[in-house]
Amino acid sequence: MVLLSVKIKPAGEQGWQSPMLVFGEELTQLFGPNGCGKTPVLQSVAYALGYPVTFREDIYRHCESVTLNLRAGDQEFCLERRIDRDFDAKIILESEAESFFDEKEYSRALFDLFAVECEVLTSTQNEPVRPYLATFLPLFYLDQDTAYTNLYSPPASFIRDQYAEMVRLALGIPPKHSFDKKKIAIGKKRQLAELDRAVVRKQSLLENLVAELPSPRRSFAELQADIEQIKERIEALKESESLSSDADSAVSSMIYDRQRVARELTSEMRDLRMRAEGFITIKEEIETEINTLSLNESARRLFSSFEDICAKAECGLFLTSAESYAKNLLYLRDQVKDLDRNTQLQRARVTELERRLSEVKEEITGLERKRELIRSGEGIDGVIETMTELSRAMFALQREADSVEQLESEQRSYVELLNERDKVQNDLASIGGAGGASDIRLIELRRDLRERILFWLDTLHTKNVSREVRVDNDFGVQFGEERIRQFKGSTLVRVILAIRAALFELYTRDPSNRFRFFVLDTPRQQDIEAVDLGNFITSLKDLAKRNGAQVIFSTTEYHFECDARDREWVPQYNGLEQRMFLGVGKPND
Repeated sequence: MVLLSVKIKPAGEQGWQSPMLVFGEELTQLFGPNGCGKTPVLQSVAYALGYPVTFREDIYRHCESVTLNLRAGDQEFCLERRIDRDFDAKIILESEAESFFDEKEYSRALFDLFAVECEVLTSTQNEPVRPYLATFLPLFYLDQDTAYTNLYSPPASFIRDQYAEMVRLALGIPPKHSFDKKKIAIGKKRQLAELDRAVVRKQSLLENLVAELPSPRRSFAELQADIEQIKERIEALKESESLSSDADSAVSSMIYDRQRVARELTSEMRDLRMRAEGFITIKEEIETEINTLSLNESARRLFSSFEDICAKAECGLFLTSAESYAKNLLYLRDQVKDLDRNTQLQRARVTELERRLSEVKEEITGLERKRELIRSGEGIDGVIETMTELSRAMFALQREADSVEQLESEQRSYVELLNERDKVQNDLASIGGAGGASDIRLIELRRDLRERILFWLDTLHTKNVSREVRVDNDFGVQFGEERIRQFKGSTLVRVILAIRAALFELYTRDPSNRFRFFVLDTPRQQDIEAVDLGNFITSLKDLAKRNGAQVIFSTTEYHFECDARDREWVPQYNGLEQRMFLGVGKPND
């Protein structure tokens, strides 16, 4: 989802409005003195998305509505919400408006529009409940009054472990307290079975595509380069005034190319033969181990009948070897089978390469004959044959390039399938809700979150906070022996900014996640020094550029030097004491 523009509309002719404010592709800076109206403009963005903002009374009196234009995927649409204590909002898509007078239905419609799958969670009263945008949006919006005092400050908390559930929803982890756990597990198992079948089909397709490609394998880019070279040779022949000389040169190039292929084939065959010989050596060593094991077992059987060797009934002299004998023997024999199978595959491959090498040598012989004809003075016939040979080679390369392009596309699709299957497997492992060690993905996210928190703490020049950061299964964060509630003032602000930036970074790392904006009503200037805020904003700008995200922030003293992908908003209306973001009529110059 990309934020395009926002506009506050006036209540009547003397009402307050804003100009159409266009968001930057990466960064949007609201720059102005205290009291110029930065906060209501930022609040209006969250408000249009369904967040229950409480405005100042003059905003209710003078402003009618806020309009937010967005793009989700290929669709642009508009959200319009009346500035009123009663809920009244519209989603306008392709000139058709759908009205909502209930926050719950509006949230559900927007989640659907943004393709965010929300499962039924468990409320604090053990009832089924779905997330609201008002519970999800605080992960992406820092209000100046409440967001810098707690890690997560929603307008209302009614979902069990609400912060953990919202982070799980954002990062694509199954909920901790799903109300439909069994139903979800059945769905995930069905999805996993379908993915398993798709993976097998894709593997079969890839094997067939690889088998159809000639050796040695070349990339699509290499083949395209060869095709371009042949095209240039053909064009050179067409335009040449010395046909025999150029035809000779073209055929010599083709011979050189075929000789290169022959050398690569020979090299590959040599490697395969050496590998096959290595397999045979390893197999012989394993068979020696098998014989040794068999001899040991024979010795055990022999000695076990000589009771006088050891008078103790439960001596256990051969106990360990007897227990491991069968296991080791089976393991080694499996290895021998694998080696035999691989040796056969290598030999079959060598046979195929020998056939291919024979073909290439015949091609070289034919080309050398053509070159002799050209050199013997049978000019025009040799040129025609050269042109024909070049065209044939170009068409063959084009077919090969098409096959390689399809193979490379299918390989990318195969990797995506494997990743999706891993994700579903992890989802199934974590559906138990305990967030135990089996949930590899949760462990990885906790590790990544910890690393990024450390980065943002250093970026903000955060002093007197332990770098022994621990992230628990609910995404709570502890610094050494201290928890967030023990920090105060500037330190608390920096810690919260570090955690929230780290979460936003992890979230936007996945390009399929839709909420790609981070809105900060920047903390009061006395809580963070300008140089540290500057480092923070500069790093957020890098993040936005790297992950395709937007950062919107307000500032009073610190000023960021925007580039062409950013936008700076400044107050444009004359006020009694200073310029204002909201005013009557058109903005003043």
